[in-house]
Amino acid sequence: MDSGASSVPIEQPEEKSRRGRLPGAVSRHNKSAVVRLKELGFDPLEKLVELYAEISNEIEELNKLKEAPLMLKNGDTRRYSSMAHAQLINTQQKLINDLMRYGYARVPETVTVKQDIPLGMTINLTPKGGVFSPDDVVDMLPEDNDDE
Repeated sequence: MDSGASSVPIEQPEEKSRRGRLPGAVSRHNKSAVVRLKELGFDPLEKLVELYAEISNEIEELNKLKEAPLMLKNGDTRRYSSMAHAQLINTQQKLINDLMRYGYARVPETVTVKQDIPLGMTINLTPKGGVFSPDDVVDMLPEDNDDE
């Protein structure tokens, strides 16, 4: 059966080295955003620290309000709010996590779960009218070695 193929070897293209970015990929560490923020005079890290200080002051004020409500100049009373307190603490914790990225590398939380591999099961079929004997059963469980 001749397929008409000639015995000329097929030339393979040269293997390209995979150094650098793939075509169309953008650098993860693009400096244009940093340059633009400097032009605007905006430092996100500084703003996060300022916001953290403001929230800390608000939490201190709420702790004081917990003991005694504050009378305002217009006659209104500023009372303690547990919802506002919880919200400020959650916001403060989020800021702490955001600020920690600048000082520490994140450590992934890994949970190792031991998974036992299910053992295989063998089914031996006997011929029609054949007899099954207990000697035909093979123990598939691994032996417990007390030597280890």
